Amino acid sequence: MTEHNKSIARKTFDYIFNKNELGMIPDVYAEDFVGHYGGEEIKGPEGLRQFLVMYRIAFPDARITVMDQFSDTDRVATRWRLTGTQQGPLLEITPSGRIVSVDGLTLTRIERRKIAEEWTQFDSLGLMRQLGVITGAVQMRAQVRTA
Repeated sequence: MTEHNKSIARKTFDYIFNKNELGMIPDVYAEDFVGHYGGEEIKGPEGLRQFLVMYRIAFPDARITVMDQFSDTDRVATRWRLTGTQQGPLLEITPSGRIVSVDGLTLTRIERRKIAEEWTQFDSLGLMRQLGVITGAVQMRAQVRTA
């Protein structure tokens, strides 16, 4: 079962994200799906589709490489790296034309052969630095405040 769950989780990276096959979302994600993505809570397959479209507009050439994947019962942990060029707006960030590389980790919970819930954390500070939104001095002040 753990290998099957890994293959379900892997579809999100290989097909839905990398090949932009958003039509697969209802086949892979449960109707009551909840995604926790770096402070954002996404609900349902349609909410996920909209979220992915936003990132695809910002980074049309984005590609995720799966670095490691582990599974135990109904959970799959995937360590990944996203690379891409910001060619469109990302939230309030205007297109920079910069190439980024960001590492992240997604924990996926499978229920009844579909993804029921996901938790994703990624190096958002590194992303902001690479996009030129945060400079070294601002980054140092932010690190000192959190220490």
